[in-house]
Amino acid sequence: MKLSRLFEEENSVVKTAKEDDAARKKAENEQAKALSTARKHSDERRKRHEKALADARESNCA
Repeated sequence: MKLSRLFEEENSVVKTAKEDDAARKKAENEQAKALSTARKHSDERRKRHEKALADARESNCA
């Protein structure tokens, strides 16, 4: 009886560890997506700013 209880406890620990690992991986993926999106938006803002500066220079020269 004690041996089967030990196996049940071990299986429970393994299951919890797998769930924790899956949750950690999911959180890492979400963080990576958020970082990618932030970089994309930053690049878009920079390009708009550079274009606005170029347009302003062009209109001042004309």
